[in-house]
Amino acid sequence: MTKLTMCFAGQVASGLGEGAYFSSLEWLHRQLQAGFGFIPVPGTFNVRIGEADIARFAELQQHPGFAIVPPDAAFCAAKCFRAYIGTLEGVLVVPLMPNCRRDVLEILAPVYLRETLTVNDGDCVEVCIEIPAETGSTGEEPNR
Repeated sequence: MTKLTMCFAGQVASGLGEGAYFSSLEWLHRQLQAGFGFIPVPGTFNVRIGEADIARFAELQQHPGFAIVPPDAAFCAAKCFRAYIGTLEGVLVVPLMPNCRRDVLEILAPVYLRETLTVNDGDCVEVCIEIPAETGSTGEEPNR
């Protein structure tokens, strides 16, 4: 399957602290393990993108990604895309809710990215997102 890559430059930013709770949920662990082969460490690695990349991030969100389906209405659904910061792998989580911030990339990973990358708030990083080519219902590449 052909994959596309979209890269974003931005600054490391602190979140609201909600990522630690979300990333510790067992149902999320099962879905990420099945889809990406890892269980995330607590918390999200947040990267604030610039004004020029917000439209590109909106374009990325038009792709289906890997669906995260919550067990009940207490949580919002999301979609995920494989993400890389250098050689470190994680997933970009895009919550499917209308009032979600669209200038912050939220990354889950199997390691603490801040520590592994030795970065702090304000440091610049590049996040590359892997976008699987869309396939038809047979699972084969569409004709182009």
